Amino acid sequence: MTVVFSSCATTQQGTEEQEIKGTIIVVGNHPFESLAVEQENGTIIRLDAGEEIERQLFACQGKRVSLICSGVVRSEGFLKSFVKKFKLLSQ
Repeated sequence: MTVVFSSCATTQQGTEEQEIKGTIIVVGNHPFESLAVEQENGTIIRLDAGEEIERQLFACQGKRVSLICSGVVRSEGFLKSFVKKFKLLSQ
């Protein structure tokens, strides 16, 4: 009998809602760019969001925001989080 174990590339770091503060940036190259937030300590977290929030966040590039997210996970070598809502901290 052969038993094969496999693991997923996603590591759960929290599923509860949390606040993330940082500057909105865009990472990657067209057509594969994505939204991200860079925290003060240099950590970059890629962001997923609904269409309306994503559109608003693209318009906030370079601005500081407070994001309410549903946890942070490590997936495909990147930290990622889903944005539920956000607040602009600076213009």
